[in-house]
Amino acid sequence: VFRQKSRWREACNLLNKAESLAIEADLVAYNAAVGTCAVAAAWQAALSLFDDALRLAGIRQQQDLETVGGDWPGTRSPLGLQLMPALPPMRGKSVQQKSASRQAVTTYNSVIKACGAGGQWQHALSLMEEMTARVLHPDLITRNTVMTALGQQWERVLVLLENLEEAPDIIMLNAAISACDKAGAWEHALALFISIAKRGLQADAVTYNSAACACTRGSHWESSLAIMERMSATMVPADRLTLAVLVAAYEEGGLWEQALELLSEASERSLEPTTVAVNSAMSACVRSSEWERALALSSSIRSFRASPDSVTCSKAIRACAVGTEWRLALNILSDMRRDRVHRSAWTYGSLLSACEQSQEWEIGLLLLREMDEDQLQVNAVVYSTAMSVLQQAGRWEHALQIMQSIHAQRLRPNLICYSVAISACEKGLLWATAFDLLRELREDTLQPDMITYSAVISACEKGFFWQGALSMMAEAEASCLEIDAVACTAAMVACNRCEQWEKSLHFLSWARENGLANRAVLQAGMDTCVSVGRWQGALSLLSELETVHARIAHWTEAYETVMFSCIKAGAWRQCLSLFGDMQFYYLHSDTIGHGCAIRACGRGRNWSRALSLFGTARLGANIDAASLWSIVVWTCEASGAPVPWEQNLAAAPAVDS
Repeated sequence: VFRQKSRWREACNLLNKAESLAIEADLVAYNAAVGTCAVAAAWQAALSLFDDALRLAGIRQQQDLETVGGDWPGTRSPLGLQLMPALPPMRGKSVQQKSASRQAVTTYNSVIKACGAGGQWQHALSLMEEMTARVLHPDLITRNTVMTALGQQWERVLVLLENLEEAPDIIMLNAAISACDKAGAWEHALALFISIAKRGLQADAVTYNSAACACTRGSHWESSLAIMERMSATMVPADRLTLAVLVAAYEEGGLWEQALELLSEASERSLEPTTVAVNSAMSACVRSSEWERALALSSSIRSFRASPDSVTCSKAIRACAVGTEWRLALNILSDMRRDRVHRSAWTYGSLLSACEQSQEWEIGLLLLREMDEDQLQVNAVVYSTAMSVLQQAGRWEHALQIMQSIHAQRLRPNLICYSVAISACEKGLLWATAFDLLRELREDTLQPDMITYSAVISACEKGFFWQGALSMMAEAEASCLEIDAVACTAAMVACNRCEQWEKSLHFLSWARENGLANRAVLQAGMDTCVSVGRWQGALSLLSELETVHARIAHWTEAYETVMFSCIKAGAWRQCLSLFGDMQFYYLHSDTIGHGCAIRACGRGRNWSRALSLFGTARLGANIDAASLWSIVVWTCEASGAPVPWEQNLAAAPAVDS
């Protein structure tokens, strides 16, 4: 009765009570108590009963050792058990002795099972070795139990299989496949699965589930699906675990539609999906940006007769992050508090991701404070997400404070933490601190990636430290990293700010040769051409802009940059032509564009067109009419034409005639 209910304490107390009443419990009673401890994973209690149980079996009595001619000095093992050398087999055992031996094997099996359930695989392995030393032959149950106890020690499991005197049964092979699965050794799990048919054994649901699960864990979901197809072909009945394994394979493969269809079919066949299966289907939807379907699954999980757990809620919050629904994510967190669902650091990390998408940095700080109050063990991943929220919202000081907090807690920052902290230095114009963080990153035996280098280069750009930017570009190239357009743009801007025009043009040429000339690179190149008076080069870059699908605002900026370059170089006809192109493409020009066009009219002594352009421009939004009027006045004076003050007093009341 106690064993069925895992009430191991009551079982042990009952044995103690029998002893206090001078009632000697037999070996069967002790084995029952040890078995109860095994069910409850109470391995310490099982070991405490172990010596008494073997004494009743007549194995640990000194006189028994002496009768077979041995006076063996016992030595204590790390388990606290009496280990002795191997005893010669005792022939001619009585029926009573044989029964006691069988009961002793049962005792060993129960204690091994208890140690395995408690994660004490070393104890389990030592106990089986001790059985051999005591001439108690381990049976298949013993070996199966030891294999199960070994857990993730898949290499020891395979050695045990190789050293078997008898052929392993399907239970033993299932335990070996499961061990490989837990340890991530999917190739060995698959090899064992394939060997089952060669051994003439019939695979069961446990076999198929364990092998398929191992392949999914190893990111070989196609192999997992093939195993499941074979299971169906051999008519092995599927269970709830089969369903969960199959959905997990669909999740790994990004097949969210198949995952949802499988859940629907399972419900129709009265095969109730587990919470794990529903969670996997939600992950498949989130990975494919089908966040609304993931939330729908979360809301309807009870219709599958499954109960939502902490993982379900966390995945729902993650779906909200993908959909930038941070308010809905907060509602889910509130429901978790109300229903007293466990909130893990991963839960808060998902919620911080939702805040990151919406730049809700104040809520991010509140969540960090709540995690601290709940005494949750915050890892570097959660901290990096929180830092990203703050950095993107322009709260670079808070981001750097979190980095200091990570060091204060003696946690090891990950590469994302360092990259975000360096980006925060860019916002704070702290290029020297960015280099300090890069040094600390290397001291933590981390290797900077291109994102990290780009952040350092951007910090150098903001700090007018072009030498540092060039140094980082060279270091990234020496590290065989693929330099991206972000780093190239930052390096060009850093050179432009410090009037290192030739170096900037060198990076422009390099970017064009390597297919990195995106909109930002081309714009930085145009700025360089303007500074060095190369309006033809700027015009050439403008024509390349068509190939990078720039937005309207970027086209306007590029046109006005090239127009300004033309005016500086005296190419007023080209400037007017570009302004005409802007009007043709319905690009809205601001004060800069109209100013360049009116100044070009002045260079061409075309004061009447200048007046016409001014009359059109002053009707637009965000136009500095006073500035434009001053250019019109210059145009008229340069053309020898009178200034029509009476026509423009309303447009330029601040101009003194």
